[in-house]
Amino acid sequence: MIAKRLILSFIMVLCLTGCASKIPQTITQPLAGNYSLKQIETAIMKAGADRKWIMKRNGNNTISGSITNRGYRVTIQIPYTEQGYSIEYVSGEEVATGKVSKIKNYKRWSVKLNQSILAHLAKPMFK
Repeated sequence: MIAKRLILSFIMVLCLTGCASKIPQTITQPLAGNYSLKQIETAIMKAGADRKWIMKRNGNNTISGSITNRGYRVTIQIPYTEQGYSIEYVSGEEVATGKVSKIKNYKRWSVKLNQSILAHLAKPMFK
């Protein structure tokens, strides 16, 4: 009887641990180049458009973005300075239900967005 309870308790702990959602990590990107705020803003906006993100300038050196893909919507915020920028997760939801959920593809989408921003900043017109 005690062994049965221990096994059930162990299974419940495993289920709860597996169901716990982690907030996706923020990507912080320092910049070594000599870029103006306008150049960084332009690179972020262009990279977002290239990757099908809907980007919006919020003022105060912050851009918000959202993407809808395969039934999920993710919202991010990108604060930036002349020294670098961060891609911060704001929210994720299932489009059909509006249910807040962890989006398993967020990490890949944000990494690719970051790579695109860096690629834009590497272009000769940004140097």
